Amino acid sequence: MGWLEEHKTEGDPTKGIIIAAKYDDRLYYALKKIKDVDVYLYRVDFKLEEFKK
Repeated sequence: MGWLEEHKTEGDPTKGIIIAAKYDDRLYYALKKIKDVDVYLYRVDFKLEEFKK
């Protein structure tokens, strides 16, 4: 985010996104020190269906 603001956005603020499988203490404490970051939790969900001709 800092690199983007310095090299690409001419100082305009940026926003970070973290995509994680789960929210845990490490992520909680990291976010306490980092501003302007959103967190998204992903879930992989699929279903098998029998193929019938």
